[in-house]
Amino acid sequence: AALKFSNDMLGLAWGKLLINLNNAVNALSGRTLQDELKCREYRRIFAASMREGLDLLKRAEIEPATVGPISPTVLPRIVDTPDWIFNNIFISRWKIDAKARSSMADDLAAGRKTEIDYLNGELVRLAERLQRAAPVNQAIVELVHKAEAGADPLSPAALRKAVLGR
Repeated sequence: AALKFSNDMLGLAWGKLLINLNNAVNALSGRTLQDELKCREYRRIFAASMREGLDLLKRAEIEPATVGPISPTVLPRIVDTPDWIFNNIFISRWKIDAKARSSMADDLAAGRKTEIDYLNGELVRLAERLQRAAPVNQAIVELVHKAEAGADPLSPAALRKAVLGR
C-alpha cells in the first residue's frame, strides 16, 4: 500500500528541501559553508534555485512549511542581499562552524555518490510532472554529477555562468 502524507508533512518535507538546496552550491564551491555563504555570487545561485522551487511548488499547489526562523518565501530575498548586509546582519546570527561543509561536500570529498537526485533532482522531477522546465536546478544536478565523476570545484563566476548563464 502506498504511504499517504498529510499536507502538513508534505509542506514540511518541501520546506526542508528548499533550505537544503544550498548543499549542492556548497559542494560545488569547494569551500566551507561560512566562506561559501559570505560570497554573494554563490548565494545568488542558491536563491535562484529556491525561487525556481517556490514557483514550481506554487504551481503544484504545495505550501512549503517554514523550517527554522525564516519563511521559505522570504529566504531567497535575504540570501540575495549584498555582502555587506548579509555578512553583517544575517551570517553573524547563524552559528556556523568555521570548518563545516554540507553533507554533499563531504560525500564528494570521500568519493561517494551524493543526494543531489533527492534534492535539486526532486524539483526537476516536479517540473517534469508539471510539464515545466527547471533550468537552474537541472544545471546544478548535472554539475554535481560531473563533480561526482571528478570535476574540480567552481569559482563563483564559473558556477554563476554554468547555472544562470550570465
